[in-house]
Parts: sequence; C-alpha cells; structure tokens
Amino acid sequence: MPRIAVDGHQVRYRSFGREEGGPPLVLIHGAAGAQYVWLEQRRLSVREVITLDLPGHGGSDPPLPEVSVERYADLVARFLSELGHERFLPVGHSMGGAIALTLAIDHPERVEALVLMATGARLPVSDLVFQALDQGLDSFGELLLSAAYSPRTDPALLRRFATGPLQVDLAQARADFEACASFDVRHRLDEVVVPTLVLAGDQDHLISAGRARQLAAGIPSSRLCWVEGAGHMLMQEMSEEVNDALRRFLLELGERG
Repeated sequence: MPRIAVDGHQVRYRSFGREEGGPPLVLIHGAAGAQYVWLEQRRLSVREVITLDLPGHGGSDPPLPEVSVERYADLVARFLSELGHERFLPVGHSMGGAIALTLAIDHPERVEALVLMATGARLPVSDLVFQALDQGLDSFGELLLSAAYSPRTDPALLRRFATGPLQVDLAQARADFEACASFDVRHRLDEVVVPTLVLAGDQDHLISAGRARQLAAGIPSSRLCWVEGAGHMLMQEMSEEVNDALRRFLLELGERG
C-alpha cells in the first residue's frame, strides 16, 4: 500500500472505487484499530473510497506525540490536502466517528456530508477497558471480541476477525482510549451543517442506544438508521446492510444536489 508524508508522519492508505461522482469517501477507523476494519467496504463501488491508518496504527508511523481526537482530525484534513482533496465525505467508526464529527465542526467548508457509525457526541470508556489494557494486548483483544460483536455474529466471521492482530502497541491503544474518554462535543452538535447519517447497531454494548439517539437529535440535518442484529463492529458484522445504507445516503445526496 502507498504511504504519503504528512507533517512528519508516513501515512499508509488505500484508494479504490470510482473517481467520479463527487468528493471521496474517507473511512476513518476507531481506537486501537487500522484500515483493515473496512475490508468489507471494498465492494461499495461508489465514488472514490479512501482508507488510512492513523499515525501509530497499522503501517503509519511515527505516532502523534500528543494524542487527541482534535489532533487526529487535523492530521486527516492535512492528509487529504496532500492527496489533492479539498472536499471529502468522512465516514467514521467509534473514535473515527468522533474524528469525522470534529472535521465537520472545525472544517465545515471541506465536508460535503457525514456518516457516523457506532459513535457518540461523548465517548466515555469503561474502566474494564483500561483494566484489560493493564493486563496486556491479549487481554484487551479478548475483551474486544466478547464486547464489540453481537452474539448473533456468524462464528465463522468472528473467527476471521479474531485472527487479525491488533495493529497498535499497548501505549497507542491506551492513548486512543484516553482520547475517547476526554471527547465531548455535545454542546457543539448544532454546528454540524451538512447532511448526516447516523448508523447504530441495535446490539451495540459499547455505544448505548441513548447516545446514538442523542447524537442524531443534536445534529440539525441528520437521520438515525438502526442496523438490526449488529453490535459495535457493524461494518464487519452486517457489511451488506451497512453498504446498502451508504449507497442510499449517497443517492439521496445526489437528489438533493
């Protein structure tokens, strides 16, 4: 995969899909993740789709010296400028949703529309996450598999997801969750001025249904769509349903235009 220099960081990314039809979709992964979580979205075949590893994740290095959602958002904005994209459509999952939301608030002139998956305007982190991290990445990985997926997830799929190693070190994973714990833009949701799709799994035990509703209710031009049977990792668990929701949203954008 190619890498591009952004403010002293080598950012690994991938671009696929069609390059016509509007600004690219930028898929932003969550805490302790990497762009591999979006593998099922390769079948979208709409516009250009860009995935990236945030610094300190996957094949991007070095990590940010100070980790916060706002610093990640600034890095993503500069990354897209380096690729020549002044306008884009962020699609963010969990912490990536917080990054996408921050982009829409702080860079409204660059954001065409917004997709927020399994995320909230505030992202409190359970003490169980930090306790698992204290015991090492293996313990955290076990917690992730037990908490992030719906019990209805196909066991074969779960085994496949489980074989993908965490593509961060322990310090980066902790820094990500500390960044999530300090994130709170509930008072700024009315600053989001673009059409927004909020996607939530009805079996998500990490982001409550109340947080999903609060997020959608606070953004003036938003719509909440429940993905039945999906947990926190809905883009993996229910990839076709998620991809169909994305396609419909893009079609609606075209009709608005």
